[in-house]
Amino acid sequence: MPKALEQKLKRQVADKDWPQERKDAYVYGTMRKTGWKPGKYDEPMRLVNAAIELQQGLDNGNIPASEETSAQMMGYLERLEAVIQDLYEKMPESRKISGHPYDQNEGSKYDYNEGSK
Repeated sequence: MPKALEQKLKRQVADKDWPQERKDAYVYGTMRKTGWKPGKYDEPMRLVNAAIELQQGLDNGNIPASEETSAQMMGYLERLEAVIQDLYEKMPESRKISGHPYDQNEGSKYDYNEGSK
């Protein structure tokens, strides 16, 4: 939603005779009023989209399967897990799930190289 909303707002102000700085401020301010926070989910979504794009390329045959593409996918998954763990650690205690693997500081229960631990 944020990208679609951002594009809609940019189209709305494109015709206005405002300096670019004011147009950017309008878009940013309006998005903040809707509850959007900059950067909170940008990295996880970028990683998910990159992994999906890589997998689709592999499925379509546009990207050849190799150790390099496998390592690239592993990098996306490991980084995504680290970001998710970081978000979980910043979460208020009242919203955390009792017994969640991240509560015990063990990290993930899944090893991407060898399957389940």
